[in-house]
This record gives sequence, C-alpha cells and structure tokens, in this order.
Amino acid sequence: MMQNIKVKILYEVDYLFFLFDFRIFYSACVSHVHFNKALATDPKCVDALVARGALSANQGHYKRAMQDFEGALQIDHKHINASKYLHDVLNNIANE
Repeated sequence: MMQNIKVKILYEVDYLFFLFDFRIFYSACVSHVHFNKALATDPKCVDALVARGALSANQGHYKRAMQDFEGALQIDHKHINASKYLHDVLNNIANE
C-alpha cells in the first residue's frame, strides 16, 4: 500500500514538472512570435532585439542570440545589456 502511494506521488511530481516545462517552452515560443512581430513593425527596436537575443541565449541558441545583440549594438553602440549579454554569449560559445 505504501509503495503505491509513493509511485503515485512520483508520477504526479513528474507530471507537474512536464507541465511546467511545457509551459516554459510554450511561453518562450509565444515570446519569440511577439518579438518577431515587434521587429517586423520596427526593425530598429533595440529592446526587442536584446530581449529576443536573451531568450535565444537562454534556449542555448548562442549564434542566433549573438546576431541579435550585434544588431542591437549597431543601432545603439552604448546599450549596456546588449554589450553584457553579447559578452556572456561569446564566453558560452568559447566554453563549448
């Protein structure tokens, strides 16, 4: 009897983690769509480029993130977050 409860709890915890991971994945996909729409409307929106780059970097797409950060820095070469995140991405690429 006790083992069945333990298995059920483990199953429910695994299921909750699966749902949580799915929500994060879905949220990231939706966010990408919104950043792309913002950039379609205003291709020079530095904050959208930096946000999309950060999202890409968090998903492990470092080269895509690097392109967004470099694009943001071409528009605003003093953008602190673009510089910082580009530095972080370059370190991640070097350490792979």
